Amino acid sequence: MKDILETHPVANLKKILKEMKQEVGSYSKMKKAELVARILELKKKGFPVPKVEIYKKPETKKPEPKPKPQTKKPEPKPVTKKAEPKPKPVSKKPEPKKPPAKPKIELKEVKGDIDYEDLFNELGKGFQSRRNIENFKKKFGKDFFTTTLNARLGRDFYSTPPKCILENDIITKALRGSSDIFEPTAGLGALVYSALRSGASRQNITANDIIPEFADFIKKNFKVKTTNNDFLKTDYKNNTFDTILMNPPFSFAGNKRFYMDFFYKGVKVLQESKAKGLKQMFFISPSMGEEKNGILLEENFNINDKKKIELYKKYGLEDDIIDGEPESVASQINVIGKCKDFGGTGITAVIYEVLV
Repeated sequence: MKDILETHPVANLKKILKEMKQEVGSYSKMKKAELVARILELKKKGFPVPKVEIYKKPETKKPEPKPKPQTKKPEPKPVTKKAEPKPKPVSKKPEPKKPPAKPKIELKEVKGDIDYEDLFNELGKGFQSRRNIENFKKKFGKDFFTTTLNARLGRDFYSTPPKCILENDIITKALRGSSDIFEPTAGLGALVYSALRSGASRQNITANDIIPEFADFIKKNFKVKTTNNDFLKTDYKNNTFDTILMNPPFSFAGNKRFYMDFFYKGVKVLQESKAKGLKQMFFISPSMGEEKNGILLEENFNINDKKKIELYKKYGLEDDIIDGEPESVASQINVIGKCKDFGGTGITAVIYEVLV
């Protein structure tokens, strides 16, 4: 197939990449050999390659010269009186057409014993004032506050504001169309709540949290399949997840980039998934590195190759270490949204779409 691809011009090779559902983006400056190698790499990963035949330049015939037309000398025109100009009719300028309004996303209601929207909005304030704390205790009880506060102090628990998900068309459409969604760091279920409001079926959602009280809360309130495991230490071989939705702890025990552990573990889970077709992860974290045209390249991650290799080995991604160098573990990583003042911390969190 390589010989056939090499007969094609660069423009055709980029078109083939687009048909394989790969935005050209950062590959726009690639030469022919690099584009051919990228297509072969994607084919090896299981992406469908369109039928390609040997390219032949179309033959172009030179146009025959047209005979010069014989021209007659113009006869003198009769003298005519100039007609008086007619007054121009006053015409109204057409009003500019308004662009059609985007159809509003129909969100489903999720009702329960408590007001979930109010709960997650209160959590989003981050317990930054005495007034917020007392208000939370009054609404949801002192014991619930204590459990939540301990999770924040010990596990860096910050709930995702539902609007970050529900106002993002890319995520809501993906959740509605997913057949098996996994939320591995569910906390009190803000992302589960957002998935249900987006139209995802309860039967298609699995939520996990390391804190038993949180897992019990999700099971009782949202009626989805729930587990109480340490996500980073749990084996997920032969899973069937096609979508992962995750807001992991950003830091832990002095490790300010603890979220990278969850990123690579999430990629591994999707690599092992038996789900057919392209798998995706929506990952919320601080900025993971530089982006170009909305695409984040893994070589621009905020960690060096030594740390990458350490995480690859830790989470079973050794096959992606080639000649001692860490290779890309995702087909593409897109920046699709941002959440300002995340959890009342003042941090702007970034939402990434990771295609595996």
